[in-house]
Amino acid sequence: MRAYDIAESAKREITDLTGMKADSVSSIRKDGDVWVVQVEVIELSMTPNSQDILGVYEMTLDDEIGGLIGYSRIERYRRSQVGITRE
Repeated sequence: MRAYDIAESAKREITDLTGMKADSVSSIRKDGDVWVVQVEVIELSMTPNSQDILGVYEMTLDDEIGGLIGYSRIERYRRSQVGITRE
């Protein structure tokens, strides 16, 4: 599968699993016969949107059909923290 197809599959999967809207794919890489994708998800919408709470989910998908193998939330931050190194 192409990286684009894997990214779209990851966004669909995380939305289906969590019920939260996928905002963007922040990284994607091939690791052997799986893809590792980080998807940013809007966990809490605020006004103004610069105060939204985003979660970063790392997902592992298989190479053949883009099926989800596993996922976990690895980060959580406010959208306005862009550019700040998070640990």
